[in-house]
Amino acid sequence: FSHRNGVFLVLRGSHPGYVVKQVKDWKSDSIATLESEAQFYSLMRTEPKLASLRQSLPQCYAYDADNQVLVLEFVRQSPHDSQDATRFSIEFAKSVGESLRQWHQDAADPNLFEDFHGSPPWVLSLHRSNDDRVKPANAELRRILKRDAAFGRALDPLGEHWRPAALIHGDMKWGNCLIATDT
Repeated sequence: FSHRNGVFLVLRGSHPGYVVKQVKDWKSDSIATLESEAQFYSLMRTEPKLASLRQSLPQCYAYDADNQVLVLEFVRQSPHDSQDATRFSIEFAKSVGESLRQWHQDAADPNLFEDFHGSPPWVLSLHRSNDDRVKPANAELRRILKRDAAFGRALDPLGEHWRPAALIHGDMKWGNCLIATDT
């Protein structure tokens, strides 16, 4: 379920399980992404200003930089949970939105993330992209942006003036969301 990393689940019966991630292709961008994720978990564990956000993340148990291996907590799904995003309720969508709001409010200190060198969001340059490996929905958006040059003219200044003010996920999708059924 990952294009960039090998992802393995270690299930231990009733004991806590693990998600083990290791880069697949050992290219510099893949390594940098896993290193950044490990750095993020380290910051989350040690920065007092981010304590309120720790409950929203799986625990990070270990990072082996030599072998590019990251070990995270495996969060079990209850038997009635579904991977089908169309079955999620409005309440679930609202809770994800509220979590994102809280994240951006609590993590709005750019000094916390000065070691994370983000680039402008990919969507701000999508109209200039010719990469055919984009997802179908993104390809359709790119076609729309290229069809009307005014969109590109409006996006270019946004990309030029974009400055990181908070750490963003960069891969927001239902598969990257967890919901606790007890709270």
